[in-house]
Amino acid sequence: MSRTACPFDEGDRVDHKIFGFGIVNGAPTAMVGPDPIAVGGVRDAGWIVPVRWDDPKRAAGAVMHHALSKVSISDARPFTYWDRQWQPLLQDWLAARREVEQVFLSFRPLPVPSQVTSAQDAERRAFEAMRRFLENEQAGEHR
Repeated sequence: MSRTACPFDEGDRVDHKIFGFGIVNGAPTAMVGPDPIAVGGVRDAGWIVPVRWDDPKRAAGAVMHHALSKVSISDARPFTYWDRQWQPLLQDWLAARREVEQVFLSFRPLPVPSQVTSAQDAERRAFEAMRRFLENEQAGEHR
C-alpha cells in the first residue's frame, strides 16, 4: 500500500490532458507494482482515481493520479466522502467501548486500576473525536 496520501479526494475538480475536466467521484485506490530490488518485491505505483468526466459522451472511468492535475476543490463534497470520514471514527469508538465493557464484565479477577483508566481514556478520546466531527457538521464545515 502507498505510504503517501493521495493528492485527490472525492469531490475534487481535476483536469486531464486528453479527457478534459471532471470530478473525482469515489475513493482513490493505492496500487503496487513489481520491484525486484525491494524486500518483498513490490513498490508503490501510485493511485488510481475514479473520475466522472464533464464530457457527456465520455464514460466515467479511473486514471492514474500522475495524469491528473487538481483544478480546484469543489464547494460541496458528496455524502459518501463524509460518510467515509465518519465511519472510522465510529468504529474506533465502538472498539474502545467494547474494551471498557470487557474490563468490567468479569468480577473476578478484579481489573487492574491502570487497565480500567487506560480503557476509559481511549474511549473518551474516541468519543471526543466523534463529537468534534459532529460539531463541525452542525457548523456547516462539511460541504
